[in-house]
Amino acid sequence: FHKRGHKQLLAVFSDIEKLNLLDRIKKFGTLNKRLRKPTNGALSKLPSNHAFGTAIDLNDDDGCLGCTIAPLAPLFEKFGFLWGKSFNDPMHFEIKTFIDNPKSVVEPVAVALDENALNIDAVNFMGHLYAPVDMIAGLMTVSEIDGQPTKVLLEGKRENQLADVTLIGSRPYVTLASAAGVLGTAIDFDNTSKRAALTSLV
Repeated sequence: FHKRGHKQLLAVFSDIEKLNLLDRIKKFGTLNKRLRKPTNGALSKLPSNHAFGTAIDLNDDDGCLGCTIAPLAPLFEKFGFLWGKSFNDPMHFEIKTFIDNPKSVVEPVAVALDENALNIDAVNFMGHLYAPVDMIAGLMTVSEIDGQPTKVLLEGKRENQLADVTLIGSRPYVTLASAAGVLGTAIDFDNTSKRAALTSLV
C-alpha cells in the first residue's frame, strides 16, 4: 500500500475491529499494476489506483463485487477513502484525501448505572455517545415502529421516547442520551477515561 496511506488504512481497520466487524472481511487486495477497469464499455488507457497502491478491494469473490462490506463504507469514508459504489464497484475503496494523522472515530465507552457497571457495548462514535439497541433491551422495552425502520420506541418506568436509529456498521444504535432519558437518569461523561456515569434522578 502507498506509504503515505499506511496510517489511515490501519486506522480504519482498527475501528472496524472495535465495532466487532472484522469478520465481515474475508479477502482483500491492494497493489496491482494494471489499467482501470472499463466503466462505460470502452477500455481505459488510465492506470488504476491499485497500480499506485492507493486502493483496496474487499470480498471480491462474494458474488456481488464486495457488496457484503457495504456497512464498512462509512468508516472508510471518514478516513478519506472514496467508495467505488458510485462507479459500480462496491468492493473498491481508494484514497481520496491523504490523512497524515488519523484519529479513531470509534472508542468504547464504559457505562455505569448508579455506580453499577452495565455491559451494553456503548461507543463514542464521531463525538456522540451511542448504545446498541439489542443491548439496552434488557433495561427497557424496545419496540420497532411499523413503516419507520429508522426509529424505535423506548419505554421505561419514567417515560417513553421515540428514538432515532443510527447504523454503525450493520448494528442499530440509539443515542445514550435517549436511553438515559427513558431510564430517568442524568449522564456525566468523562472523555479522558471514556466513562459514562448514569445517575438516577430522584
